[in-house]
Amino acid sequence: MELKYILLPNDSCHTTDQTSTSSINTQEIISYLLPNSEIPSLNHTNFSLNYNEATYNIAYSIHYEEQTNTIYLSFKATHASIDQSASIINYIRNEINNLSRDAYYIICSLDESSEYYCNNIYPLFNTCERHLRSLTYAFITKAFGNQWYEETFNEDQKTNLKEKIQIKSKSKRTIALIENSLYELTWFELIDYLFTVQNFKNLDSNLTPNVLNTKSKEQLLQIIEECRPQTKWEKYIMPLPDDDCFFNTLNTLRIHRNSVAHNKIFTENDYTYCQENLSKLIELIKAGDAKLNEILFTPQQQSEIIDDTCSNLTTSLQALSDTIRSLNLSATQLNALTSLSLNSPSMKALSNTAETLSAAIQSSNLSATQLNALTSLSLNSPSMKALSNTAETLSAAIQSSNLSATQLNALTLALDKDKK
Repeated sequence: MELKYILLPNDSCHTTDQTSTSSINTQEIISYLLPNSEIPSLNHTNFSLNYNEATYNIAYSIHYEEQTNTIYLSFKATHASIDQSASIINYIRNEINNLSRDAYYIICSLDESSEYYCNNIYPLFNTCERHLRSLTYAFITKAFGNQWYEETFNEDQKTNLKEKIQIKSKSKRTIALIENSLYELTWFELIDYLFTVQNFKNLDSNLTPNVLNTKSKEQLLQIIEECRPQTKWEKYIMPLPDDDCFFNTLNTLRIHRNSVAHNKIFTENDYTYCQENLSKLIELIKAGDAKLNEILFTPQQQSEIIDDTCSNLTTSLQALSDTIRSLNLSATQLNALTSLSLNSPSMKALSNTAETLSAAIQSSNLSATQLNALTSLSLNSPSMKALSNTAETLSAAIQSSNLSATQLNALTLALDKDKK
């Protein structure tokens, strides 16, 4: 892992007599850049550095450009652990960054530890942004339907979005604005959209003399609360965390997000800060998802879906059971029937119904608690119990029957007819 610097002399720097790398006082340069570091040994290509109660070997190269009086310097850390290499390079960069610039202007031209930390934190920013946008779409459209774009963006924001989308056709532009506006927002703009405090209702116009004279104390307090300046997150999703630093944290996160997106300097401390606070923001988003599931998919609705689906399955199996009950199956014919029935249109229809139920549950975004409740509820529902009883009856009917070749053909036709 590499760290590169360019040292340009300022007015107080006098190195005009230096003509080559050999004429540069390497020990002086390294000591100048790392004044607070313990360097037990140094040669022309390497030096040892004490860091975190251990000694590490750092490779370096240095070149003096006489014409511009400039020093080009590179540090390399190559250790078994890339985390360790990144941490050492980050330490060196921080030490140099804290220097006064009385002798040199110091340009960091390459910092691969920043690249390492950016690459590791970006997936967390990505997850947070995608799920935050998804949650926003769900709650905002629940509140405003297809008018969400018109109702929740101000005129400046609408102008900005139209410039980004750049579709001349008014009808197609309207479609794009309703469907994709949140995707056109940067991280900064999305945070601003959700967490900027604003007035949704005017207090003066809602507390008229008539209202003051006719409403109870509780009703007046409710009106005042509704007129309180708040964010879209508070108004349409859920209360904000009880944290005085929440807005400062959001602002710091979006500054770091900019550094990550544009490949700027990003330190180990920046990485740790973002990891901790993005994880907290993701937990907040999960809480919003849980609330959304409660609103859109209540336990009663879960019960109704399961009961309806299981009832249909029960009816189909009952019809099949009634058909087989009138027949007699031998062991050989039973094996033939098993193979036949698994491939029949009716059995495929039952399988498709089960797959549909599974897909419906998976797409409902149930929380772990709700999923456990749904499982318990479905296993104990009257329809599920009826389905289980019907399946047992069907199994008993097949085992006790004897089916001739003619009857087997008749059953096949009956199954196909049932499907149609």
